[in-house]
Amino acid sequence: MVVGAARPVNGITLMRHSDMAINTDRSDQRTRSTLREMLAVGVCFFPFAIAIMKLWWIRNAAVVCLVYGPGAYFHGMRVAPGNPQRFSDGRLVPVVLDLASIFIYFVVVVLCFLFLLLLGVFACEWFRRRRNAA
Repeated sequence: MVVGAARPVNGITLMRHSDMAINTDRSDQRTRSTLREMLAVGVCFFPFAIAIMKLWWIRNAAVVCLVYGPGAYFHGMRVAPGNPQRFSDGRLVPVVLDLASIFIYFVVVVLCFLFLLLLGVFACEWFRRRRNAA
């Protein structure tokens, strides 16, 4: 038996205090890694939230173009701010069109952002492999 090695007692392997310190260090490394990953997700989520808010005009333009046509949009017809949703001439936005456009807008933004995130992940992996190969 190796001096100082863990030894079984009644079928249970007892660990030395120094072995537990090593495991604690690994646990700390995992915790730090998890925190880094959570931070990365948060940093990536922030531009997504900004995109949802700042690109809302595209959804409004699509609603105007679907109801009145593109000519009306380019001549000044807009979706007025506030609830319920109204056009700038005072008519209400059709409810089904409003809900469908919100859903489609969200799906398109999510898919575009997912594509950008995956592109970034693949680029990082490509650079990491290239750096490790050299």
